[in-house]
Amino acid sequence: YSLATGQLLNPKEGTKNPYPMLFYNVRRTLNLTINNSPNINIIASSNNICFGDTAVLTATTGLDSYDWYLLGSSTVISNNSTINVSSTGSYYVVVSSNGCISSSDTVGVTVITIPDPTNVAASNIGLTSATMSWDAVSVTGKYDFRYREVNAASWNTVTNFLGTTYTLNNLSDGTDYEFEVRSMCGGGYYSNWVSTTFTTIGAC
Repeated sequence: YSLATGQLLNPKEGTKNPYPMLFYNVRRTLNLTINNSPNINIIASSNNICFGDTAVLTATTGLDSYDWYLLGSSTVISNNSTINVSSTGSYYVVVSSNGCISSSDTVGVTVITIPDPTNVAASNIGLTSATMSWDAVSVTGKYDFRYREVNAASWNTVTNFLGTTYTLNNLSDGTDYEFEVRSMCGGGYYSNWVSTTFTTIGAC
């Protein structure tokens, strides 16, 4: 049964509390605030980077906390809103704001291995010229190459060359030359130098 406010409740005989109890109907007001979950986005400086380079991942700023993860790992790799990554993988961040937690979508970063040029060769060798060629392996299509007489102190260098064949001119006849080429990936990253030698035709 229910009791009205101020009603006297008389306990039954044999109860532990032999004294009458006065019942009060007490009401309390609870203010409940529902905060929205924080919106979180990640901006990547690049999704494809050269080996040795880094990508910058930037999350929405102004939140209370940041926990960055590599997908598949439970280890927190950073607590900042921005991180630098240099390994292939999918990254995401868990953030909190006003007691609410959100997780971002994953952002993929791929590290591009810089391949060494292959099949580096000299052809059409003449008295003062030779055509150099190599396979197209650079992701940017660009290469650096250099050449010199064997054992010379300095190189003749061509940089940011777009293509896979180049004719060297103004060579000396009957002379041994060495030629080296490397592929470019941008950002100052390159493959190893790959070399070959050739000898120009001697004048009669």
